[in-house]
Amino acid sequence: MLEFTLIHIQEEYMLFGSKTLFLAAPCLLLLALPVFADVPANLIVDAGGYEWVWADPCAADQPSCNLGGGDLTLTDGWTLPTNAEWLSSFADTAAVYNAFTLNGTGQLCASSYFDSGYDHCDSGDVQAGYIWDAPAPIGNSDSSNPASDSFLVRGVPEPSSVLLLLGMCLATVIARRRLISAPRVNAQGVTGPQRT
Repeated sequence: MLEFTLIHIQEEYMLFGSKTLFLAAPCLLLLALPVFADVPANLIVDAGGYEWVWADPCAADQPSCNLGGGDLTLTDGWTLPTNAEWLSSFADTAAVYNAFTLNGTGQLCASSYFDSGYDHCDSGDVQAGYIWDAPAPIGNSDSSNPASDSFLVRGVPEPSSVLLLLGMCLATVIARRRLISAPRVNAQGVTGPQRT
């Protein structure tokens, strides 16, 4: 009887322990996404198939006017944009300015979410084309100025990836319910666990 109980416990762990944890990982990841959110969605601009943030009123790399004295720390998938990303997302300086200032009526500034030491962005700099390391016609001829504002970019998560995670979560829930409701039979054909 003790042998049956130990085997049953071992089978139970295998059925509901490691396998369930493995199957439940996508569900846990999906639930954790909002916890690890970095910049609020209302400060992110979608353009050219990318997500963009106005991250710093100074250059992202040294030499820079950042209060911390160093390069901007890149987190959560944010990177410095390439010329190709700039040119596929914005036509010119005015397009960047209008996207991040809501056509001059506000400001989508995310500098407080990065380690520049600032909690503001300089609309006048962007309007004048002082955009760190941006190619013409987006940045002006002095876009490498340490006081140029910095923008960061990252790829947009594909909706199909989120749907795949949701599908795996649903499959895990269904599999778990079937395993719980299935009768358990030992090698001798006895439905267990038996109590004597």
